[in-house]
Amino acid sequence: MMNNALTIGRRREKNKAVKQFYVINFIGMFFLTQWLLILAPFPVEAQMWTRAGRWEIFLFGQEMAGDEARETIRGVNVNTIVDDFAVFGLGVGYNIDDYFGIKLDLFGGTTDLEIERGLVTYKEDTDVSGMDLNFDVNFFKGPFTPFVTGGIGFISFYEDFDDDDTYYYDGYDYSTSFSYNAGVGLRWEVTDHFFLKTLYRSIWSELEDTDETFQFDGFSMFAGYLF
Repeated sequence: MMNNALTIGRRREKNKAVKQFYVINFIGMFFLTQWLLILAPFPVEAQMWTRAGRWEIFLFGQEMAGDEARETIRGVNVNTIVDDFAVFGLGVGYNIDDYFGIKLDLFGGTTDLEIERGLVTYKEDTDVSGMDLNFDVNFFKGPFTPFVTGGIGFISFYEDFDDDDTYYYDGYDYSTSFSYNAGVGLRWEVTDHFFLKTLYRSIWSELEDTDETFQFDGFSMFAGYLF
């Protein structure tokens, strides 16, 4: 029991360090970009550019730092650990004007799921999928702008523990759970139609039967077409 507690403590410290590393790197990148913007202002023609009233489609990838949550099943304390993972997806959006936009995305990937139930540990590869409906707010009207985003959606973890399902989950797998997210990033309209975005985002969700909320966060990169 003592070794198990030490392992959980070390894992939490590692996850905390990873998240701090992501945040520090993103903040550094953000301020470096702002400094470059001051030194190299946009050409005059950029002032005539607009994203208002235009649709966009995009592809993206996002890395997510894992997390863990405790729960109680049949009076037994259970610790569920989701390992670090990456997802890839696609989406569509509409820019209401140069400052506000609505975005819908779908994503999928795989991760390792570990469940500690007393002295027994279950490990399994797990499929991850989800959807987000977000509202973006751009700070500037021009083709290069910081932005913030936030919204709601769902995230699903599907695993197959074979014969252990009936013992641990009464025959069901993790189901789809409500999620919400928030993030901050940078958007660059490379041309009149092609754009890039980098984003640091956190997604929160409480999986089936867990008593605590998972937080998955990390960097994502977007490449899209504006029309």
